[in-house]
Amino acid sequence: MDKCQFEDSSSTYKLQNSSPRAYFCDMREVTFLRGTHIIYYKTAFHNEEEYSLDFLRLKNIKSGIPPQNQKNRYRGITQERKTAIIQKLTPLMPDNRKWFWYNLPTDKNSVDLTQVDED
Repeated sequence: MDKCQFEDSSSTYKLQNSSPRAYFCDMREVTFLRGTHIIYYKTAFHNEEEYSLDFLRLKNIKSGIPPQNQKNRYRGITQERKTAIIQKLTPLMPDNRKWFWYNLPTDKNSVDLTQVDED
């Protein structure tokens, strides 16, 4: 499984007090330099001004960023939904695509993401 869950090692204090305030959605070009814990970013493509941001917590700068946790559980879909897909759609699929649906994990507590209300 190639899904990872990273621990947030950023310092809220450093992010809130950065000048100018750093927002990911405003960054247009980001540069990371190996061996440093500072990122450099630009807020416009045509702008030559580059800002630096030291965003890691002090303990993570000293001891390093902890390794990521591997997610060892698949989300899956309900058995009823899987059965319906296999009955209705797999006859229309080429054989090399069917294995995905036959081997898809199931979870009786899985939420249907098409029905989730995003706020």
